[in-house]
Order: sequence, then C-alpha cells, then structure tokens
Amino acid sequence: MLPSQAERFDRLVRAGVRHSEGVHHQLRPLLAEAVEPALARRGLSLEEGDPRVRDALGGELWELVRPDRPRPADPWGPGMDRGELERIVAQLEALSEDRREAWR
Repeated sequence: MLPSQAERFDRLVRAGVRHSEGVHHQLRPLLAEAVEPALARRGLSLEEGDPRVRDALGGELWELVRPDRPRPADPWGPGMDRGELERIVAQLEALSEDRREAWR
C-alpha cells in the first residue's frame, strides 16, 4: 500500500467508526474490498450468498460486509467502538494469515 493510500484508508476508518452511517458507507466498502481476495482464494464471493462466506469471515465481519446489510435506522447513531474495530482487524489478519500459510 502506498503512503497516500494508507493515509486515505486511515482517514476513512477514523471517520467511518464515529457514526453508524460512516460504518455503513465508508468503512463497509473498504472492508468488503479487503476480504474479496481471501474469499476468492477459497472460490467464494460476497455476492453469491454462499453460507461458507459467513463461516470464512466470522459473524461480526460478515455482518459488516454482507451485501444485504440494511442502512442504519439512525445515521448519527453510534458507530464502532475500539473493541469492535480491534476484533474486525484481528479477523482480517487471520484471513491474511491463511494466505501466508498457503505459501509455506
């Protein structure tokens, strides 16, 4: 990732976690883009509705990136707290670890 991309990603994440609308419209697309390569390595896609996608991502990450996720009822409602974000990052790292293990 280039420095300018990393800065953009950081700004989007910071903005995205403040309010529920930011989680849905800013953070969610970034996460969906981030999980697609890991799913593709398993022959899966977010768009297919395969139940194995939820298993691969884990419930919390799946709830954020699922294609049929509804818009928040209160756009200014709470976004994500630090613990939620840390769990999501851990799940993304676990997906990356799977890739590293496959290359060994």
